[in-house]
Amino acid sequence: MISGEPVSAGSFAEVSEADGNLLIGSGKAVVALTAKKPAPVEVTEQAQPAPASAKPARKAKAVTSELPTKD
Repeated sequence: MISGEPVSAGSFAEVSEADGNLLIGSGKAVVALTAKKPAPVEVTEQAQPAPASAKPARKAKAVTSELPTKD
């Protein structure tokens, strides 16, 4: 019994801090580890996906040919 309510052995129950301390202190209960629930996600108007950007064109290499000059 927890706060006047029947509770089955091995079940999970959410209790006040005072009741929890009493039950844990007397060896009748243990703290259950729980995973945090993810925050609710608000659904809004769907945005259009951004278009895939084209790769920029490669720069042409500057080809210079220096010819030896005769002085």
